[in-house]
Amino acid sequence: MWNYIKRCRKQNIVAFTMLFLVNLCEMGSRLIEILIMDQALGGNLKNILLILAGDLYFSIFVLWIQYEQKRTQARAIEAMNCEMRKDITGKIRKRDYQKFMEKDTGEYISWYTNDVKEAEMLGFQNIYEYVNWILLFGMNAIALFVVRWELLLLTLVISAGTFYLSKHFEQGLEELSEKVSTQMEQFTEKAKEQIIGLRVLKAFGHLKNFDVDMSDAGMQMEDQRLKFEKETAKVRRKLGSLSAAGMYSLHVILFAFAVIGKIQASVLMGGVNMISDAYYSFQQIIGMRVRLAGARPYFQKLEEQDREEEPCLQLPEVRDRIQIRNLIFAYTDRPVLKGVSLDFKMGGKYVLVGKSGCGKSTLLKLLLGQLTGYQGEILFDGKEAGQYGRDSFYQRMAYIEQNVFLFHDTIRENITMGDPFTEAELEEALQKSALLGDLDHFVDGLDTNVGENGSHLSGGQKQRVAIARALIHHRSILIVDEGTSALDQENAAAIEDTLLACQDLTVIMVSHHLREEKKKAYTAVYRLENGMQAEI
Repeated sequence: MWNYIKRCRKQNIVAFTMLFLVNLCEMGSRLIEILIMDQALGGNLKNILLILAGDLYFSIFVLWIQYEQKRTQARAIEAMNCEMRKDITGKIRKRDYQKFMEKDTGEYISWYTNDVKEAEMLGFQNIYEYVNWILLFGMNAIALFVVRWELLLLTLVISAGTFYLSKHFEQGLEELSEKVSTQMEQFTEKAKEQIIGLRVLKAFGHLKNFDVDMSDAGMQMEDQRLKFEKETAKVRRKLGSLSAAGMYSLHVILFAFAVIGKIQASVLMGGVNMISDAYYSFQQIIGMRVRLAGARPYFQKLEEQDREEEPCLQLPEVRDRIQIRNLIFAYTDRPVLKGVSLDFKMGGKYVLVGKSGCGKSTLLKLLLGQLTGYQGEILFDGKEAGQYGRDSFYQRMAYIEQNVFLFHDTIRENITMGDPFTEAELEEALQKSALLGDLDHFVDGLDTNVGENGSHLSGGQKQRVAIARALIHHRSILIVDEGTSALDQENAAAIEDTLLACQDLTVIMVSHHLREEKKKAYTAVYRLENGMQAEI
C-alpha cells in the first residue's frame, strides 16, 4: 500500500497537508473553548461575544478546509486506484500462456473490480483515517503537555496497555479478508459463466438453474463477508470495552487534579475534551492497524512474483526451418505427444491431420510458446525455443484458432488492431480472406460494429475477419487451427488456395477435412495418431 502512496506522492502530499490543517483547526477550536470558559468565569460578557463572533468566521473557514481535504483525498485515492489497476494489467501481461490459464477470466475481472474496491475501502480510505487519528493524537498530546505533563503521561500509559492487548486481533482479520477476496473471485467467475450460458439454459428450459446457481454463489460470498464483519465487530467491541475503562480512569484523574487545585477550573472543560480526543484517537489508531490488516491480502496479491522469469532474448526472424525432435508432452499425468519429430521449412505449406485428441492443437501451442514443460527439442534455425521470450513468438507467427475472438468494435479495428495500414493493404487482406464480398451486406461496411465477441457476425464471417487480421500484419509464419472450419466449402477452398499461393508465407495448418485433391499442393502432410507420427 505504501508503494502506491509514494507513487502518487504529489496528490497525497496535498491531501495529507489539508488533513493536517483540518486537525490544526480542531485544536484551535479546543483552545477557543478554554478561552471562552476563562472569560465566563471572569464574568466578561463583551469578550465572550467577541470571541464567539470570531469563532463563527473560524468555523466557516474550517468547513472550507474540510471540503478541500475531502476533495484532495478523493483525487489521491482515484490516482492510487488507477495505479493499482495498471499493476494488475502489468501482472496479467507478464504471465505466460500456461500461468495465465491457471485462473479463470472471472478471477482476473475480480482483481480489477472487487479487489480494487476492497483495497480502497480497507486500505486507502483507512490509511487517511489512520493518519488523521495520529495527527489528532499528536496535537492533543502537545496541548496536554502544556496543561499538565502528568495527564499526558497517564494517557500514554493507559493507551499503551490497550495497544498491547489488541495486537493479537490482527491475524484473524487478515485471514478472513483473504477468504473474502477468494470468494469474490469465485462469485465473479460463476456470474460470468451463467450469463454467457444463459441462452443455452433458455434453449433447454433450465432457467431455474440460473436462479439457483446465482443465488448459491451470492450466498456463499455474502456468508464469507458476514464472517469478516462479525469478527471485525467483535474486535471493535473488545477494543471499545478497553477504551471505556481507560477513559473512565483518565476522567477520574483529571477531576481529581481540579479538586486539589493542580489545574485551573477554566482548563477543566478543554482538558476533558483534550484527554478524550487524545485517548480516543489512540484507540482509533489501534483499531485502524487492525482494519489495515484486512487490506494486506489485496496488496500482497500484486506483490507476489511469478516464479519463472521471461527470457530476455527475442525470437529472430526464422530464415531456414523449424525442427521438432523427439517431442514429448503431457498434461499432468496424461501423455499427449510421445516422441514426435517433424520438419517445417520456411515458405513451405504443411497440414496436420488426425483424429480429435491426437495432439495436433497441443503441437501448435508448443510451437507458439503457449505451452512449456516439454521434453525433446523445438528448434528455430537450430536454436532451442526455450531460450527466447515466449511473447516474442507472436512477432514472427500469427495464430488463427477455431474459436475466434473479436473485440466489441468495428470490423476495421478488429482487422487492423489500430495499426495504420493503407487502404490498398486492407483491400488485399479482405480479398485474400474472402471477406470483401460480405461487406456488401453491411450498411456501414468496414465500420460496422461486430458486437460483443462478434455476436453480429456469423461464425464464418468471424473466421474471415481473423484470417484478414493475420494476413495484413505480414507475419512470415501462419499457424492455423481449423481456421476454415466455420466456412462453406467454396469460401474455405478459396482461402486455402490463397494461403497456398503465398510463396513467402509458411503455413502450418490443422485440418479434419483435408480434400484428397489438395494433398499434393502441400509441402508435407503429417498424420498424428495417439500422440505419435503415423504414416499417411
